[in-house]
Amino acid sequence: KNLSFRVEDTSNFFHCLVVESGEVEVESCELSGGAWGICINNRASAIVRSCQIHDNKGTGVNVYGGARLSLIESEVSANRGRGISVSDSGTAVVLMGNLIHHCSDGVYVYGKASLRMEENYVHSNQDSGVTVHEAGTSAVIKRNYMQRNGWGGVRIYSGASADVQDNDLQGNQSGPLAIDKASQAVVVVDNNQTAESLPTGLNSPSFLKMRQRLSTTPRSPLSSLPLNISE
Repeated sequence: KNLSFRVEDTSNFFHCLVVESGEVEVESCELSGGAWGICINNRASAIVRSCQIHDNKGTGVNVYGGARLSLIESEVSANRGRGISVSDSGTAVVLMGNLIHHCSDGVYVYGKASLRMEENYVHSNQDSGVTVHEAGTSAVIKRNYMQRNGWGGVRIYSGASADVQDNDLQGNQSGPLAIDKASQAVVVVDNNQTAESLPTGLNSPSFLKMRQRLSTTPRSPLSSLPLNISE
């Protein structure tokens, strides 16, 4: 709790935090500069709450190998790879109340993993806000804001299944939703806001309050890291 994990090595081999067995809780920590920010695998289990995971060389949070993660009220930002990657059969991730922005993809789930995400704000990522890929992969995506992503709000393809309800998917450059023919039969889409343009931006008191709290949390200066990080 209340720790800063910073990797100052430039080899791209070292992650900030690796959990490979047992159960761990991480709260109010900062993880930056690693190849990945957090790696959870080998059927380990983690609860990560109120953390800042930013400016890693690859993925911010990588969960695979049958591991389980609950990520709650954290900020995942400015990672060069995906914000959150979820893969492999038996892997299960819950995302609640997080800010996920300025990564390549916001959230990418594949390889027969499962995802549940509610009340997250996913914006300004290079590609899609959320991608669900491959048959046997499943996701429940409810009451999220997914806006201003460079490709689309939610992308579902190659036979993946998803339940997409009550989300705000406005203002994504390539449209709100992309569902290929192989996935249409196993996707439920209901009551989403899907306008192409978003003139006013996010206006959710809960997210504004959380962003204010995160912005007042001390963050280590990145100028001390021997990294070539583009803003």
